[in-house]
Amino acid sequence: MVVLASALIAGCSKKPLQQPDGGGSGGIGLLDGGGGFPDFGPIDAPPLFGGIRSFVVTSQLRRDGSSFFPSSHTFTMVVDADQHVAIFGTAGVAQAAGFATEASGWQLVASTLSLGVDGAVCAGSSITYTDVRFAIDGNGRLTGSGSGNLLLVSNNESLETAVTMSLSGVADTQGPTLTVAGAATDPFGAFSVAASEPLPAPADLALRSADGETIELPVSGGSDRFAFAFLKPPSVLRYATQYQLITSGITDFAGNPVVTSAGLVLTTLPRPPLAAEDGFESLEVGTTFGGAKVLSGSGEPTIAGAKSLYVAFYNPVNTMTPVPLALRLQVGAGDTVVRFSYRTVNGNDTSVGYYLGSEGRTINTRSTEVEQAALTPGTIAGSQVMLGPVRTASFPLPPDVTDEVILERTVFPWYGCGPPPPIVGGIIIDDLRVE
Repeated sequence: MVVLASALIAGCSKKPLQQPDGGGSGGIGLLDGGGGFPDFGPIDAPPLFGGIRSFVVTSQLRRDGSSFFPSSHTFTMVVDADQHVAIFGTAGVAQAAGFATEASGWQLVASTLSLGVDGAVCAGSSITYTDVRFAIDGNGRLTGSGSGNLLLVSNNESLETAVTMSLSGVADTQGPTLTVAGAATDPFGAFSVAASEPLPAPADLALRSADGETIELPVSGGSDRFAFAFLKPPSVLRYATQYQLITSGITDFAGNPVVTSAGLVLTTLPRPPLAAEDGFESLEVGTTFGGAKVLSGSGEPTIAGAKSLYVAFYNPVNTMTPVPLALRLQVGAGDTVVRFSYRTVNGNDTSVGYYLGSEGRTINTRSTEVEQAALTPGTIAGSQVMLGPVRTASFPLPPDVTDEVILERTVFPWYGCGPPPPIVGGIIIDDLRVE
């Protein structure tokens, strides 16, 4: 099935955009055949076959003669007998390694093969295979053995230990699945699409809307031989639009097509409201606008006039609002910048980013000034807060802006491992305009 996720790919160890150490995603590191491999015993193997075969391999892990978590590890292994290359992969990561022929089978000659751990709690968990021998018997089954290291990461702690592996594999008869990770419904958001196993290159993936708009998703992980991850280009999708992931023509190395029934459909967020350049004075008291509260009333820390917009601070551990503010602005002839006045509320404006762009066009990413001045106490809706000084932000428009531009304030994601993140600071905004 095809899975749509709002965070990083399920199982934090599956890192779609990060290349493992030791040769890179496409490195075929052919080493001296001497190798220094430990003796795992004889491997019963027929003569080397021709062509490419793909296997689903289960690796049984042992440490000090005992089983432990995880007790097994599953990955895809593609063996190209003609080129003497094996491609290893799990969801969102793949590597290639050369192998040499032995009398009893084949010996990998790569420095390391680092793959993610299914079910790991935190990003960074991996299994590294350093010494592997394998063979394929007359029934088409793969057997083998190896050694390496297991790294388990949990919050601020990590465990690394030496392990040995016993490999068994069967022919790959299951089609690949695709997983979306990131802010897929936010038109500004970055997201990746990871395959559950290596795909033969070239692999073409695209988003297509109902009216035929097609957006190619370039390969972000792989080589000229294989692909395993794709990335949304840095442009703004259209709001309130359905996009389907077009997977036609994509298969794995065994020829199995992508597993999908009706395809993957993404529906982007509703269009933000159009903001008048009147300092928010025309907005109704007690309402929200573009995701922010209309701040007004006696004693409230408005910046100019009777009203300002207020995006509240919050604890990202307990709640997450990835897009707390989004507004459309009209762009006139000769306009070059977006400006607004602001002051922070209970924290710096450093855990958020500002995006500017028109639908279908490129994205400008900006940030506000880091707070270094003394804070002053204030009250918002009866609650005590600490306020920063009034400052002015000025963000240049993208070069391909149309007659409308969207300003979005987005919270950087937190993935649930390591020290708790700081409170996401709030902000009061006023005098928003395009000049």
